Amino acid sequence: HTVNDLRRLGLPVLGGISALNRRRHVGASVGFGFGLAALLAVFGALLAGVPGMVVRMLA
Repeated sequence: HTVNDLRRLGLPVLGGISALNRRRHVGASVGFGFGLAALLAVFGALLAGVPGMVVRMLA
């Protein structure tokens, strides 16, 4: 319902909440998800000792 619908019913309205731009919201959520996945992948690689293995392979 809109603010005007509530006013027509005779209910007092203190304010309203505007609609969100869903496309931008979804894009931001997807970007955050990919960033979080990349961060966790790097952290997991560091915990697994991947940099040390690479150094040993190159030496």
